[in-house]
Amino acid sequence: MVNTLHGRVFDFLENYRKSHPDFFYWLRERNTKNRLDEGYWFQGTENYAFVGLYNRGGGTNMTRSFGLVFIDKPNGKIYCHLEVVFNEETDTNILHFYNKAMEMLNGFEQQHKTKFYKVLSKENGFEAAKDFLNNEKPKVDNLIHELGLTQLFITEDAFQQKFQRVLSFRQAGKILSSEINTKTFMTNAPLNQILYGPPGTGKTYHTVNKAVAIANPAFAFDGKSRLEIKAEYNRLKANEQIEFITFHQSMTYEDFIEGIKPVEPEPGDPFLKYKVQDGIFKKMVERASYTPESKIFRFSLEPTQYEQASFYKLNLHNPGQPDKEDAYAYCLTNNCIAMGWGGATNFAGKTESELTKMVQDGVLQQEASLALNSFIHLLKVGNYVLLAKDNHVIAIGLVTSNYYYNDQATPGYYHYRQVDWQVKNVHIPAEEIYHKSFGPRTMYRLDKEEIKKDFFVKSAVQINPIIEKRNYVLIIDEINRGNVSAIFGELITLIEEDKRQGKEEALEVMLPYSKDKFSVPANLYIIGTMNTADRSVEALDTALRRRFVFEEMLPEPSLLSPQRMLWNLWWDYEDLEWSEEKYSKKENELYQFIGLPEEFGHDDKLWTPMVVEGKQESQITVFDTAPFTGLNLQSMLTTINQRLVALLTKDHVIGHAWLMNVYSLDDLQLAFKNKILPLLQEYFYNNYAKIGLVLGDQFFEEPLKVDKALFAKFKNGDDIAEDYNDKMIYRFKDTKELTIADFKTIYE
Repeated sequence: MVNTLHGRVFDFLENYRKSHPDFFYWLRERNTKNRLDEGYWFQGTENYAFVGLYNRGGGTNMTRSFGLVFIDKPNGKIYCHLEVVFNEETDTNILHFYNKAMEMLNGFEQQHKTKFYKVLSKENGFEAAKDFLNNEKPKVDNLIHELGLTQLFITEDAFQQKFQRVLSFRQAGKILSSEINTKTFMTNAPLNQILYGPPGTGKTYHTVNKAVAIANPAFAFDGKSRLEIKAEYNRLKANEQIEFITFHQSMTYEDFIEGIKPVEPEPGDPFLKYKVQDGIFKKMVERASYTPESKIFRFSLEPTQYEQASFYKLNLHNPGQPDKEDAYAYCLTNNCIAMGWGGATNFAGKTESELTKMVQDGVLQQEASLALNSFIHLLKVGNYVLLAKDNHVIAIGLVTSNYYYNDQATPGYYHYRQVDWQVKNVHIPAEEIYHKSFGPRTMYRLDKEEIKKDFFVKSAVQINPIIEKRNYVLIIDEINRGNVSAIFGELITLIEEDKRQGKEEALEVMLPYSKDKFSVPANLYIIGTMNTADRSVEALDTALRRRFVFEEMLPEPSLLSPQRMLWNLWWDYEDLEWSEEKYSKKENELYQFIGLPEEFGHDDKLWTPMVVEGKQESQITVFDTAPFTGLNLQSMLTTINQRLVALLTKDHVIGHAWLMNVYSLDDLQLAFKNKILPLLQEYFYNNYAKIGLVLGDQFFEEPLKVDKALFAKFKNGDDIAEDYNDKMIYRFKDTKELTIADFKTIYE
């Protein structure tokens, strides 16, 4: 879908060019992070577009040197200003030109050391830009001619190359605007699945992709970078559609489902209180089970109303009235809210200081004083009250009156305020409105930073939505490290596909602590990960095994081929020029590592077609004929794993993920020191002879031979000392001493 601002700027410039055919400007060249797919024709963001007017790259701002900036403001107006940026510019002639141009045009302000701007208009940016192009740009062009810097002019060939590329994306956008998600990850995922495999095979890594595909089936993975996928994962996690938890030996049913936990004491509490608290699984079940009612969607505030409003949470706690159902029913029927604290005392006219004195005199409890002060004084007419019950909101009201006393209402409640119920008789989980669970206090003001604004401020589309249940995903990392039977308890049966809510064989149980009826909805997915080196699948709890689909994750050495490493490097630094130090340093390290001659680098004949095509795995084959003579990580890992399978089992191998970020000898030495060698020691219980069969002599110091003379004299100890005579003690070399040649001996 074309970005609105960038589309308008492009149309404006093309209209201007119809009457000025010699006018050329700078367009976005690369489809980094699918920006061209999304209609960002210029450098910038959704509400910001920079149009370069001259051909000059300046370090990290390659197309931002001298140009027009258009800004789309919330009031609908388009701002326009000139911008001069020259980060890392070293050419004194160019710097002289910038200074002369700013002096000639006058009115520039300095934003920071190498960035200056001049406001052209805060009303009609396009008219101001047209006026600049007609009257001021010719002066700048003349200055360029006077200074002999004609290389700054954008040539027609350079313009057309970028222009035709943008046109192709614009046309594709028109044809495919409704079909842009051409390939989603998977739409028929099992409800319960476990990714299992040896260490370093990307199990946790792949849970991110799977969770995003389930929670947002419309998300298109094609062409998306890892950063973009993680950003979507984090968005869904913030939206509480995805949760991540790691099982461990201390995890219990009370942590996972529900349990009795101590509550943080309030001021004045005479004793420690306990409360049944929900665990992460029960919370997710509630969220997944919740379907918003249409009347909730119809409740909406204007943005200005929301910004000015205050919100209070209230429950109808009454220490002397255990049955509060009558009070809730009375309030909802009679358009009011009630306070249970304070007994039959009439607090009309009582000030905050008088309430405080009543606490000091022992007339009121501290908790009662806090609740009454919020109810009588802090809560204002025009504020909103969220009437809460068991961490759910059952009504939302607008306060319409001050405090009044009423001893003829519902028994045990004497303190009231009138409200206009905006929504009532609903059952909204607190997490749908607030980023936290509601606290135990009877009444308090909600933190605006924690309120989910989009619940209150809705678009027209949100007010009349097609109500569909969203998918939810619980990721359980290291699921086999916990006692699954004890953690899930009786609920292990409820997660089966045919036992879920709405299914023919649906089951429901009563939870032991809260006595709530409980079942698992069909839109809650569970993804577990399991390290087979820690515990094999066969040894796993049988009840767990038959309720989950298992997907094996094996090492993929092909992801470490020198061809792929080179391809990854080029795309990782696609925004940098060949000569920039940040790229050239990485290139030199990698070329030395994989044994590629320097003359192979900087090959635009290979790179340019890739840029035009966009990042595609098929491009890796372009490097198949490259003369690699250095270390081949693919061959190295393949050989190591073949030896590990022969000496141990296929569950005790090494995953490719531990070498994915290795691009130099230093990287590899560090990976061996911190990951691979400690893992091999664990696999072989420090049997260095077997480790030697995997790695070879080059990784060990010269062994030390034990002489029985080393041992102290001990009666009847000669036979024992003899057993250790001539024993060989093996030690690893310092990984810093290992060379590329040493590592190559593993597979050559």
